[in-house]
Amino acid sequence: MSSPTVFAKHFSRVEYTIWREWQWRFAALNMPYGVNGSQRDSRTGTFTKLLTTVTDSCLRLSETLMNQFHRQLVFEDTKPTMLIEVYGQKKGNNEIKFPSKDSKTYLKLPRTFESDLQGDNYSYVGVLYDIREINELLPGHQNAFGEEKTVNSKIVSFAIKVNETFNLRNPVTLILENTDPPQDPPYKEIWRYLHEGEQPTFVPLSQRCSFWNFSEQGRDQWDTRGCREVSSSRDQTVCECSHLTNFGVLMDLHGYVIGCTISGIFLHFIFLCAFMWMAMEGLFIYRQLVLVFPSSSNLSTRAYFIIGYGVPSGIVGITAAVSFGTDSCGYGSGEL
Repeated sequence: MSSPTVFAKHFSRVEYTIWREWQWRFAALNMPYGVNGSQRDSRTGTFTKLLTTVTDSCLRLSETLMNQFHRQLVFEDTKPTMLIEVYGQKKGNNEIKFPSKDSKTYLKLPRTFESDLQGDNYSYVGVLYDIREINELLPGHQNAFGEEKTVNSKIVSFAIKVNETFNLRNPVTLILENTDPPQDPPYKEIWRYLHEGEQPTFVPLSQRCSFWNFSEQGRDQWDTRGCREVSSSRDQTVCECSHLTNFGVLMDLHGYVIGCTISGIFLHFIFLCAFMWMAMEGLFIYRQLVLVFPSSSNLSTRAYFIIGYGVPSGIVGITAAVSFGTDSCGYGSGEL
């Protein structure tokens, strides 16, 4: 059997093993959540094993084929929830970008990275995970910096296989597309109810460039060591990291403060009272200074109080009745 035939046979066998492992572990992720969170932890552990299994299998495949057949390896494939690329090649001033095809989420290695490696050959694997419920599998609140965050990007996994451990002199660059664009306001708390059918939005400029940090004790979590934010916009976040692993962007979700309807009604009433009393004061001054002969129809103090507070009460009462009666959220549609 010729080398190319053996090469293709081994390649197909390992490819089948990788996708079977992916399907088995991904099916295990579909179990329902437990009330005490134990099943949620199990889902996170299962997905963490999946990340390492896919990466390790691909690197072993690439290394074996490179050493046995002394041929460069190129493998690219796309599934509904992931895109994978495996390369085995010799040094040669290669510029590496993953995914190699057009993508709004990608990783670029520095041009100097080959000089940081030992030996003449190296292999690398890149996996782009596109899972909508990724925050349920790798929870954003499970982090080393103690903040309530949510994952808002695809997960970029990248690893290089060489003979010896190496350190990057220059950082890798990550362009991570925001899964859901952040929305104003730029602060976290929004003083209104979350309307029926409305989903919480992400807070602008709250991004954290992070990586999923594996732990032998099982305390896997998001971490930011070695990563920094370069820039962020509504559409994407630019990060730089000094190491290779599984990357993502964490952001804050707006918090909707319950009870703000009462605050809105109170503020509406106070402002109306202020304007009404200014009008009453103007009327009082006019009657005292402009009218020469006093009239028997002067308003009493009680009348001033009735008008000053009664008219605003009537306006607020009608507005609140219409707002709650028609479910138009008249006191809850704006941010304070």
